[in-house]
Amino acid sequence: MNDIWALFRRHLAAVAAVLIVAIGVAYTFKSTPTVYTEGGTVVFNPPVSKAFPNPYQAGSDSIITTAGVLTAFMMGAQGQQQVTAAGGRVPYQMALVNSYDQEYPNYSNPEATLYATSTDLVGVQRTYAATMQVLSRQLAVRQAAVGVPAVDRITIKMIGNPGPLAQPGSKKRSYGGLFLLTVIALFAVSIFLDRHPVRLPGLSGRGRRRADYSRSRRRRASQA
Repeated sequence: MNDIWALFRRHLAAVAAVLIVAIGVAYTFKSTPTVYTEGGTVVFNPPVSKAFPNPYQAGSDSIITTAGVLTAFMMGAQGQQQVTAAGGRVPYQMALVNSYDQEYPNYSNPEATLYATSTDLVGVQRTYAATMQVLSRQLAVRQAAVGVPAVDRITIKMIGNPGPLAQPGSKKRSYGGLFLLTVIALFAVSIFLDRHPVRLPGLSGRGRRRADYSRSRRRRASQA
């Protein structure tokens, strides 16, 4: 332990610089506002059929198509304007659920994710409510426009929404990582300067002049 403190004392300026940078980064972490998210998965359900089989279940492509059309509308300019008019004020994202990957997408289920995300908690809540309001209204209006009876209409249901949540644990992990990086930086900089000492030209010149002056004084003293 004494060797470690001796190593740091030999390079106080470098150690101080590393600590100042670490404190600045920690302050940035502390001043960063919390991000909130609310949303879940929107499921497009077929109407309850009194007869078997249900024609919507037999041809689920029509429901998937409906989900795709409404998802595109919500993310388009007109949908965003309606969400804003309904009280939304923070960004939101809606996308069909991809059951494979980005290279080979497979939208085989009538489901879409819908999330509002921001540092404004109230804004997140209002935007989520506004998106669900606009989505429900558009689904009803479009089906009514083509003459679908109310009993035969597709409906939506939100699942997996526990309410607005803060992003979990990000700051604690950041502080832990920052502490570890600071310790590593202290040792790395100190050991590097031990092995590769840096001598500034101006300082070394003054050091030589002091040494020459000391030798001159000793020489004059011995002659006297």
